[in-house]
Amino acid sequence: MSPASTGEPLLDFLLTPAFWWVCLVVWVAFLFRDRKTPPVIQISDKKKISLKKRRPGALYSDGSAAGSKIENKIRESIERMGYRLYPHGTAIVTKPDVYGKKHKYTPDIMIKRHKIIVEVDPQYTHGGAGKIAHDIDRNRAYSQLGYKIVRIRMGGARKLSDNDVLFDGGSYDHYQHKGKLSRAIRRARYFPPRYWKDTKRYITKEDIAPPIPQYPQQLF
Repeated sequence: MSPASTGEPLLDFLLTPAFWWVCLVVWVAFLFRDRKTPPVIQISDKKKISLKKRRPGALYSDGSAAGSKIENKIRESIERMGYRLYPHGTAIVTKPDVYGKKHKYTPDIMIKRHKIIVEVDPQYTHGGAGKIAHDIDRNRAYSQLGYKIVRIRMGGARKLSDNDVLFDGGSYDHYQHKGKLSRAIRRARYFPPRYWKDTKRYITKEDIAPPIPQYPQQLF
């Protein structure tokens, strides 16, 4: 038996059982939305856990708090695209490396559910052989945990995989660059650890010995 009409269409709609069943379904779906995503273990100054006792793949809240303005812009842009992100400063523990040592890394951006890590790599902080080798090591460690890696290579930094996206300048604008970044995230592929095995193939002679800038001769 349907309830008596109040004479107000909107109020009648809100009083129908079907409306409340829809609300219940939406609420349950929202409640279980992040059920399959790893939780972030909260670590306070009083609660310290050594790296040896941390489980590989676990997420912790005591990651690096350092973050640039460009990273914050890109993080905000990805959220505006509709993706849910882990909080800034979320750290991930890697599996032991060839020396049996685990590492605690803080990715720039971690996308929930899709298991995608986005790193922001300006040339002035990610150029040179040493920096590239470190980025490859991190890619290998992330892939061992099942993550896809998208690197935003800026200011002349070269791609390290087909997942990466290139921006010539050193700035980011949501309306200008969101399409390119969104496509890179949607099309991101998983590359297994063996893909990152040979570090040397990513490093050129220019990375080892950058060319010396040529200045015009002074006239006397």
